[in-house]
Amino acid sequence: MRDHDNRTYLKVFFWGVVLWGVFLAVYQFWLNRCLWLDEAHLAINIVGRGFIGLLAPLDNHQAAPIGFLFAEKMMALVFGNSDWALRVVPLLSFLFSIPLFYFLSRKLACDGLVAQMATALFSISWILLRYSSEVKQYSLDVFVSLLILCLPFFLNMERRSALAAAAVIGCAAIWFSNVAVVTLFVVGVYWLYIETYSRGNSKIPLVIAAWLVSFAVYYVFFIHGHPTRDYMLRFWRKSFLPANPFSREFYVFGYEKLQEVYGYMFGLESIWLVPLAISLFGVYCLVAWKKFTALYFCLAPVGVQLALSLLRLYPFYNRMILFLMPEFIFLFSMGVYFLAGFLRKSPAVVSCAVMALPVIIMFIPLSNEIPVYNDHVRESLKYVEQHIQEDETIYYYYVTSGIADFYLRAGFVNLTNPVVNGQRHRNENHKYNPELASLTGKVWLVFSHVYISESGVNEESYMIGFLKKNGALVLDSQSYPGSSVYLVDTMKPKAIRLAVGNP
Repeated sequence: MRDHDNRTYLKVFFWGVVLWGVFLAVYQFWLNRCLWLDEAHLAINIVGRGFIGLLAPLDNHQAAPIGFLFAEKMMALVFGNSDWALRVVPLLSFLFSIPLFYFLSRKLACDGLVAQMATALFSISWILLRYSSEVKQYSLDVFVSLLILCLPFFLNMERRSALAAAAVIGCAAIWFSNVAVVTLFVVGVYWLYIETYSRGNSKIPLVIAAWLVSFAVYYVFFIHGHPTRDYMLRFWRKSFLPANPFSREFYVFGYEKLQEVYGYMFGLESIWLVPLAISLFGVYCLVAWKKFTALYFCLAPVGVQLALSLLRLYPFYNRMILFLMPEFIFLFSMGVYFLAGFLRKSPAVVSCAVMALPVIIMFIPLSNEIPVYNDHVRESLKYVEQHIQEDETIYYYYVTSGIADFYLRAGFVNLTNPVVNGQRHRNENHKYNPELASLTGKVWLVFSHVYISESGVNEESYMIGFLKKNGALVLDSQSYPGSSVYLVDTMKPKAIRLAVGNP
C-alpha cells in the first residue's frame, strides 16, 4: 500500500470523525436536556432582566461577559425563554470553532494531515461537546480564543483594513469573553516582535492601544469592585497557583492540574500519563525541529493563564480553562505525528495505525459522557402541575429551587401554590429537621441532584424518613432520572418531635 493511499484513507477517516462530532453536538442540542443548577442560576438573570438590567451585577453569585449575556438575551427574545433558545450561542460557538481550529492547526503544523487529526480530536472531545449545549460562556471562550489566535495568520498587518479589523475584533472580544485578554496578550506580544521589531511596522502599538482602552472601560464598569469578588476568591481558592515554588503545595498543584487536564478533560483518567507523555514528546520535537511559532502559540496562553492564577485573578480549573483545550489537543496531536514519523521505516500500516489509534481511543470517554443527561426536573414539575390541589404547598430541595425558579419564569409550568425553598445543610442532616417540622397540610416535595453525605446518608432518604418517623403519610410519589416527587400529608394531631444529632 502506497504512502499516498494511507494519507488519503486517514484523511477520509479524520473528516468522518469531524462530521460525527458535529452530528453529536447538534443531536445533544436537539435532545434539549433539562438545565442544571448553575445553568438555571445564569438563565434566571437572562430571562428576568432587560438589556440594561444585565449590565448590573448578576444574582446567585453569577458572572458572565456582557457580550455573551446580550447574545443570550437576543436569542431568548427571538426564540422565547426556552432551554434550547439559550443554548444556540454555545452550539454555534462550538461549530464555528471547528474550522478555526483546523485553520490554526494547519498554519502551526505546516501539515494538513496532523491538522486533520487534531481537528478530529477537537470535534469529539467530550468536554467541548458537553459545553456546546450548556447555558454558560465557556464554549464562546473557545471560539473567541481561537479567532484571536488566527488573526496573525490571515491578516496582513501592512494594510490599513487589517489593522482596523484587528483593532475591532480585539476590542469586541474583550466584551464577549473574560479570557480574551489572555490570547490578546499572546498575539500582541507576537505582533510587537514580528511586525514592529522585525519589520518596522509602527502601527501595531495603535492596535494594542485600542485593545487597552476597551479593556480599561470594561474593567472600570464591570470588573472593578464587583460584589462577587470575595465569594469567587473563596470558591476558587484551590485553583490558584501557590506563590512559593519551594513549597509542597506548589508541586501538588502542578501534579493535580496536569492530571485534571490529561485525565479529566481528555477523558482518560486511568491512563492520563500516556497523553501527557505524548504531549511532552510533541513539545520536545517542536523544539528540536525549531518550530518556535507553534510552541509559542501553544505554551504562551497556558503560561499567561498560570500567571493570572498566581495573581489570584482567574482560576486554573477545567471549565475555566476550556479555552486552552485547543492548545492541549494540538500538542498531543504533534506528539502522535512525530511518533508516527519515527515508524516510517516500519510497514506503512503501522504508522497509519499510530495516527488513527488516539482518535479511536477518544471514542471511549465520548461514549461514556455524551450525550449528557441532567436531572429531569422539568418532568417532576409537570407532574406536580398536573396533580396539585389548591390547598397544597410545594417544598423544593435546595438544589431544585433555582431550577424550578427558571422554569416558572420561563412559563414552562404554571404553579401558584405557596412555596418553601429548602436550605442547604450538607453533612449536618439534623439541621433539616426544623424546616421539615414547619411544613403543614399536604406538601409536594421535589428533589433533584440529591447529595449523599460524608457518612453515606442520602439527603432525600433522610428527609422523607424523618417525615414518616414523625407521623407523615406519603400519598403519592413519582421518580424520574435524577429527580423525584412526593406528596406528603403532614396533618397529625400530635406535634412533630425533633430528632437530635446526626444519623
